[in-house]
Amino acid sequence: MSGLVNGANSGIMNNGPATPLFGVAASGRPVILNFKQVQENQFLAGFDAPQNIPDVSFFLLPGFEQYAMNGFGASIHFSVDGQNWEFLGAVAANKPSDIFRTGWPSNETLKNCAFLQIGISVEPIENLVKLEGGARPVADRMNFAKGIAMNLFHYMESFEKRAMDGGNFLVLPSNALDKWLSRFEAKYRRDPNFFMKKKD
Repeated sequence: MSGLVNGANSGIMNNGPATPLFGVAASGRPVILNFKQVQENQFLAGFDAPQNIPDVSFFLLPGFEQYAMNGFGASIHFSVDGQNWEFLGAVAANKPSDIFRTGWPSNETLKNCAFLQIGISVEPIENLVKLEGGARPVADRMNFAKGIAMNLFHYMESFEKRAMDGGNFLVLPSNALDKWLSRFEAKYRRDPNFFMKKKD
């Protein structure tokens, strides 16, 4: 994203293309379709209070077809200071939309961040393939599901009892699952990634 940064710092800040190329959305926020163009293939927007955004949706619009036909896709990045950019995910003709976990609610760097810059870069598909190794698309939910299952497993362990013959068994209150769900939801609101963190 260095080209985007250079363009922004040099004062090259034009309106985006007449026909929107892509959009970014977060739950409870207006959909972003208007981006500032800072380089030929790089665009800027942003979110207020990013620590309240656990996921973002990134999608291509019909106006992007001219790029897609020439082997281009688009990547989405974020930055606090406009200098250091982190890759979030990418979309292309074969995957024109996706939802990405941001990690922003648990990111200490963003704890007091009032505004987070969002950068979009239109790039050749081969560049996006290299970048995608670091992305965490919600579409791939295997680890996400395992994290929830392990959280429930550890909760159930607290009800384990030892039998006279040395075996173990569970004694569950009738509202055990209701209590787990309430506790899980409360923790999730504070930190949507809490159950994905490795225990020491």
